Amino acid sequence: MNNRLGALLLALMAICLYFTFRVPDFGFVSARNLSLLMIDFAITATLAIGMLVVILPGHIDLSAGSGVGLTGGIAAVAATHPLGIGSWLVAPLTWIAGWFKDLATWTRWEWVMDAGASVSSFALSAQLDFTNFFLTYPWLKPVLAMVGSVLVALVLWRLMGRLIVRHRIPAFIITLGGLLIFKGLFWQVIESHTVPIGNAADGGTKQVAVSLASVGGPGAVPVFEHSGNAYATLTTGYFLSAGAWTIAGLVGLALIVFQLRSRASRQRHGFASDDGELTFLKLFIAIQLIALFVLVTTQFRGLPLSVVVLGVVAFIVWLLTQHTPWGRYLYAIGGNEEAAVISGIPVERVVLGAFTLMGGIVALTGLMQTAYGGASTTTVGELMELDAVAACVIGGTSLKGGRGSVLGVLFGALIMACLINGLTLLAVPPVVKFIARGAVLIVAVWMDVRLTRAARMS
Repeated sequence: MNNRLGALLLALMAICLYFTFRVPDFGFVSARNLSLLMIDFAITATLAIGMLVVILPGHIDLSAGSGVGLTGGIAAVAATHPLGIGSWLVAPLTWIAGWFKDLATWTRWEWVMDAGASVSSFALSAQLDFTNFFLTYPWLKPVLAMVGSVLVALVLWRLMGRLIVRHRIPAFIITLGGLLIFKGLFWQVIESHTVPIGNAADGGTKQVAVSLASVGGPGAVPVFEHSGNAYATLTTGYFLSAGAWTIAGLVGLALIVFQLRSRASRQRHGFASDDGELTFLKLFIAIQLIALFVLVTTQFRGLPLSVVVLGVVAFIVWLLTQHTPWGRYLYAIGGNEEAAVISGIPVERVVLGAFTLMGGIVALTGLMQTAYGGASTTTVGELMELDAVAACVIGGTSLKGGRGSVLGVLFGALIMACLINGLTLLAVPPVVKFIARGAVLIVAVWMDVRLTRAARMS
């Protein structure tokens, strides 16, 4: 694995050096481009990490791209609807009132007519209450819309997982069907139109700086800046210098604690571990890279919120896959499912959990991708499932399952993001971008096969 990560690092450096000197005026390494590149990387890597969870037990999800569009579209429509969630609650009351009216006409019961009128009056009152409520708290509607979108994704992906594990239907078939179904539902939800999220909350595109003054006291240094739009904040929110360096310090401290605890645990149980000098060198390099990253991003606007979201998702999945029995079960199932069943591993429950987690990550990616584009259109999420699979394969994940890591996926996603960003800056036609992405994927698979064979022979 170390050799593979080393090769990925060299490939990444080669790509970055190539575009650094090819793009005019060193535009590739400008603070603005690197900041925007990090947002693209965060969106792709988030979905790729979810794909890793599904691939580890030997499955795949071809519906992820369509799911990204669907979940982002649901949230966009709900957030920009005049009543939003309130309309979904008022509509059944209106239907009930109409049913009462029809029953009264058929039976000539006046009390039924009165009951229908009461329900209709309550529905009208509820509609006015919801309207006034969301006018008073404009940020709440998009937040509820995003939460609702995540819940929908969790339910849909759990249903797909149940079909796969209970009925032994290949994930390729189920998720392929999901790709088509979700695409159709997505277009139906947005009615094949562009749904902008600019009015998802009051504030438009104004820049709102949030400081500790609201909590700590007057004169505090601003730590976070966003557009005032609750939905768009996912990709337009930036941690300013004070906030960015605070996060970097916390991440560095957590990295030191985890590394030292892991080393002590391995020594306590008699496993091989790095010596003190090597451990210090690894931590030193990691902290220097974190500091360099924050230094570069703060030269433009700040540390993007989407990168922090990616960091949280990556940490949670890394923790689940490397430090919990559930994660070890994922690797065991992907390595040999029959042996896992004989060993007493609850295969169905583990795979079902993997697909449910994938649903939540798809929804989160859909929200970020839609927010980044500023609107939900019919092309949102298109082919993103292939980029996610490519990032996993480039990062050393085996499509047969049983092998892969969060760090490798991050490297793979970063290579893909740098490649696409560099080609865009060079104004390369879209057809060349598709060819380049496909070529990188084929080369990655070829290298994976060669390295796997070499490892077996040795």
